[in-house]
Parts: sequence; structure tokens; C-alpha cells
Amino acid sequence: MKDNLMIKNLFLVVTFVGIPLCPFNALALEADSTFTVTFTYTKPVCELSTGSDAINVSMGTHEVSALSGKGKETSPSPLDIVLECPDNTSGVQVTFSGTPDVNDKSLLALTGAGEEGTAGGIGIALYDPDGNALALNSPTSTLPLSEGENQLNFTARYKSTQDNVTAGNANATATFSLAYP
Repeated sequence: MKDNLMIKNLFLVVTFVGIPLCPFNALALEADSTFTVTFTYTKPVCELSTGSDAINVSMGTHEVSALSGKGKETSPSPLDIVLECPDNTSGVQVTFSGTPDVNDKSLLALTGAGEEGTAGGIGIALYDPDGNALALNSPTSTLPLSEGENQLNFTARYKSTQDNVTAGNANATATFSLAYP
């Protein structure tokens, strides 16, 4: 096998997190009394722009030697989420969810990790728009939004989790969720 990582892509699928629009109906406190709670969610939320609901991140092809040594990283690959927001939308928290790497729980595991043909000793690190490492399966701090188009510029990098890495396919899948605090 060549000493190149055969990089395909990082796929992201979107899910929405919000408060359900389910009112509680007639909770009986005693036989002849009723207690009712009504809930209406009125806060505006953003819509994903075309192409942001399934993002294909090209991670490139990298030499194994570039990742030799625990903690080495490749150059960043853009992972942009574009939102169309109404007025009165002030911020969003983004959570990237997926299977964590067995050697470093902050990294996204490769699909087929540990199997023949899959690169070994690496995971995928995700970074916020300011370049800060993100914890997998945890929300970001609140990112500011304004009315109209908002582009959230995240990045992804391969990161070695062991001193020696092996060549192979290095694909992963993650889901991002949006919450409006």
C-alpha cells in the first residue's frame, strides 16, 4: 500500500434541536379540578441555506509522514454552515455529534476504524470560527447571528492520535445540531 492516506470526504448531516411544540393537556389535580399549561414557541429560528443541509468536506490527500508523531495535524479544510436568519435572531450554538476516536475522545473517529483498508492512528479534529478546538458531542459557545445570511466558518483537520499512523481510507460522518439560546 502507498504511504498516502486515501482521503475521501467528511460527510455532515444536519438535525435540529429545539423545544417541542407540545402543550400539556388537562392534567387532573383532583377529580373535579383541572390544571392546564399552554406553551408557544415564538423565537425565530434560521433556515439552512441550500447546500448546508449535507456538507461534503474535502480533506485532501496527505503523506503518512506528515502525521507521524502524536498530535500532528494537517492543514485546515473549510466546513462552512450557511444560515438564513430572520431579524431578532441573536445567536446559535452548534453541536457536532459522532463516534469519538478510541484514542482521543475529542476527535471524530474514522468510519471503519480498526478495519483493514482504513487509516490508523488518526481522527478528525473540528475547530470553531476562531480556531479553537471543539469538543465532540458538546455545544459551542453562542455564536453571533444577524438578520440575513450568516456563514459559520468551522474547519476540520486530520490529527494523529499515535506516534505511527498507517495509510488507508480516512472518511468520517458527523451530524451537527443547531440550538438557539
